[in-house]
Amino acid sequence: MLDGGKNFIVMSVGALTDSVFLGKLSEGAIRNRCRIYIPSGAIMGLNNLKIEQIGGIDRLMLRTTKSPKSLDISVKNRTLVFKGTSDECIKAFPKNLNISAALELV
Repeated sequence: MLDGGKNFIVMSVGALTDSVFLGKLSEGAIRNRCRIYIPSGAIMGLNNLKIEQIGGIDRLMLRTTKSPKSLDISVKNRTLVFKGTSDECIKAFPKNLNISAALELV
């Protein structure tokens, strides 16, 4: 991967939850001396979270509210639809919660 030596911008960070793909992409970037850019996207302050790595954040929680229609469900009241890890989240809702994958990669 990345054999052309070009930098790579990820448009859907959910793809990076696939550890095999991420490993091949990372190896290709190292081998070909190019960079992988992950846009901040939907979350304000993602860059600040990157800086906080130095401070030792070991756990993050994402709470979000979505329209039931966007999740293809029908509910009338506020309802907990999912609780789990970011890997599980992106697999369950790949169109809606790429931000969970971005947080895991920070």
